[in-house]
Amino acid sequence: MPAGAGVIEALGQDPSLTSAPPLTRHLPSHRQDASTKDIHERTVLNVGLDPRVVDDPQPPSEAFPTVTSAQVQAGLDATAAELATMGLDFETCLLDRSAAAEEKFRAVVSNGHYDIIVIGGGVRLEPSMTYLFEKLINIARAHSPGSVLCFNTGPDTTVDAVRRWWPPAQAD
Repeated sequence: MPAGAGVIEALGQDPSLTSAPPLTRHLPSHRQDASTKDIHERTVLNVGLDPRVVDDPQPPSEAFPTVTSAQVQAGLDATAAELATMGLDFETCLLDRSAAAEEKFRAVVSNGHYDIIVIGGGVRLEPSMTYLFEKLINIARAHSPGSVLCFNTGPDTTVDAVRRWWPPAQAD
């Protein structure tokens, strides 16, 4: 079984599809398991298209025709590193284009505490994903009402989206 397959199976993905480290969690080395998370740790949840479906030609991306899976993965890796320097944990909820994407997001949000939820441009800006984007917003509002929602415009702008809202403004 590939490294990280337990996390992938727990999130409803087929572990046989993974040949690389898990794409679903970027956990600091001091944390072995997301279930041990202290609610006071600050966490960003990034919701976006799984890099493995970005290069899928069916349906082609209207919003990002030249973005590759390698660019998306590099953006996730760079974001995890940069947010760690800001004292923030980074988790991802990687979706495909199937009807199961909505329920996967609901399960992740219902079982975690997130200070910030970033919804990626691959979902938000892609015309064919508008209905899923609307569902994600409503699920986040219902299951994580204390989370700040923000949006990136591509795999290299997630940190910018988080910085618009972190650190939180101080009450007067």
